Amino acid sequence: MPANLVIRVHTTQPNGMDDLIGKPPGWILRSGISLIAFVAAVIMIAAAYIRYPDKINGKGVLTGTMPPIEHFSKTDGILDSIYVYTGQKISIGDTIAYIRNLTHRDHLSEWEIFMQRYENVSHIPEYLHLSFPEKLVLGVLQAEYGTMQLSFSAFQATLRQSGVFEQIRTIGDEINKTSLLAEVLDKDKNLSDEELSLIAKDYGRYESLHKDGVISDLDKEKSKGELLRYQKQYNNTAQSIIQNKIRDSQLKTEIQRLTEERKARVLDHTIRMQETITIARQKIQSWADAHYIRAKTPGTIQLTEGTVSGKFIRPSDPLATVIYDGNYDQRYILTKLPAEGFSKIAKGTDVVVRFDGWPFKEYGTLLSKVSDISAVPMPDAKGTPTYDIKISLPDTIVTTYGHVITYQPQSTVTVNFITEDKSILQRIFDTFLNLVKN
Repeated sequence: MPANLVIRVHTTQPNGMDDLIGKPPGWILRSGISLIAFVAAVIMIAAAYIRYPDKINGKGVLTGTMPPIEHFSKTDGILDSIYVYTGQKISIGDTIAYIRNLTHRDHLSEWEIFMQRYENVSHIPEYLHLSFPEKLVLGVLQAEYGTMQLSFSAFQATLRQSGVFEQIRTIGDEINKTSLLAEVLDKDKNLSDEELSLIAKDYGRYESLHKDGVISDLDKEKSKGELLRYQKQYNNTAQSIIQNKIRDSQLKTEIQRLTEERKARVLDHTIRMQETITIARQKIQSWADAHYIRAKTPGTIQLTEGTVSGKFIRPSDPLATVIYDGNYDQRYILTKLPAEGFSKIAKGTDVVVRFDGWPFKEYGTLLSKVSDISAVPMPDAKGTPTYDIKISLPDTIVTTYGHVITYQPQSTVTVNFITEDKSILQRIFDTFLNLVKN
């Protein structure tokens, strides 16, 4: 054996850390698997019981069947007068404000008084005692005022015309004369009748004597000629009576014609005047609608900030809002939603309402339901089709925290529509099944 041969023997000593990593003890392995299984079971159970809803969010306002109505001017102008104050109770038709214009309201009152007096006249001659108001300044109503003035002047001129009455008076005198003439002719006729009767008897005697040969043919012919003359005179008298009656009838017809013509002219003027009054009242109403702002609904009025006399306003400027405070107003929340996702909402869908003026973390929310949905979408201000959705609102609004919320029309809210309420486990499986199907 060589002397320099060295045999090295390495003895490996056991290392506890290596043994632990390379071959962990069985109790730790068993405990870890059990813990993982337990945690997984807890998570699965929690996922099966923990639920959260699908939500569709939107904005809405408190309103009702009688929502607050904003009132605007219908024309540009300066606010001349304001007749109400904020908080005042008003009725339909109450005047809120007046817009200054070129029409003098005092002059307009004079004109309206004249029209009322004109319509109260019951006898034609009374129209002559009316005086039309002169030199009125009526702005946009000036044309109608001028037309009425001309019509009434022509009417009174017709009533003052005396020529027709003079003609009627003259004809009346002639009728009286014909009546006197008729009396005279009647007397003449009676006398002529008696004379004719005597002459006829005379002729009868002459005829008898002629037969007896007492008188000649000449005497008989003379007697017959006398009889014929008296008959002719009698006929002339009868003819004069007939002509006199015809003349009397003609004169009365002339009076009737003149009377009817005058009545027709008067009637024509009255119709024209009534037409001008009707047109004037229509124009006055249009003028009043444009320059008087009147309440469209009863309730409590609230003037828009900055609404004061002397302010220049435009039709787009709101002047006041009338809040209806009647007992029969059905209140609700109105929200508008686009068509996207709209199919998930139906009548009876649960809604969580948060009032923007009352922080929900402090005051809570209101639980309600969808009460109505519009049948067809309507375009909003941007042209996007939206559905109107009404959400029930109780008479007394009590939140989940027990706070009473005061109903304030047009106040805004945030609404969450609860469309589905599923557990986490359901949602995981639904997602998995959708991936498998698709």
